[in-house]
Amino acid sequence: MTILKIHGCSGAGKTTFARSLIEAADTIDHLHEINNRRKIVGYRLALPSLDVPVYLLGSYESNCGGVDTVGTAQEVMEMIDRYAKEGHVVHEGLLQSTYYGAMGEHSKKYGNGYVYAFLDTPINVCLDRVVTRRATNESKNKFNPELTRNKWNTINRLRDKLSKEGQHRVAVLNYEKLPLAQLLQLLEPR
Repeated sequence: MTILKIHGCSGAGKTTFARSLIEAADTIDHLHEINNRRKIVGYRLALPSLDVPVYLLGSYESNCGGVDTVGTAQEVMEMIDRYAKEGHVVHEGLLQSTYYGAMGEHSKKYGNGYVYAFLDTPINVCLDRVVTRRATNESKNKFNPELTRNKWNTINRLRDKLSKEGQHRVAVLNYEKLPLAQLLQLLEPR
């Protein structure tokens, strides 16, 4: 089974890529079981082109989704371990896009079955998308584009570091191409 972690700053398209799996699914089951919470913490997806289910972690009930809606990194790692036994696991989140840390150490046990997928969205496109999203949502908070630029730089440094180290499978997702086709290619057995 493949575990796929999608990386990108705000506006890069992480949620769009993740939602492409939901849109392609023949059946969708909601996952609720972390600490007996009633909220959705993920989805079990049956996709017509795959023989095993895809577990998409995090809620996508609002505009932005992903594992930032789940809780702690420990809870995410426990979900990965549980669902990797049954199918593919896909997850994304802004907070987890910027660091390696404990989740990176956790990923080592999966070897090349754990894919770090980085969106190649240019920073100007990310910033335009964030501004548009904030206007649509009528956000009253002041936008600081420098924070998004810093996250974009941090994520690209992480991609370069992981690529150079060669301990992990690293992929680049083209923000201009169809999300679903790229994700399915990464989920196919190697």
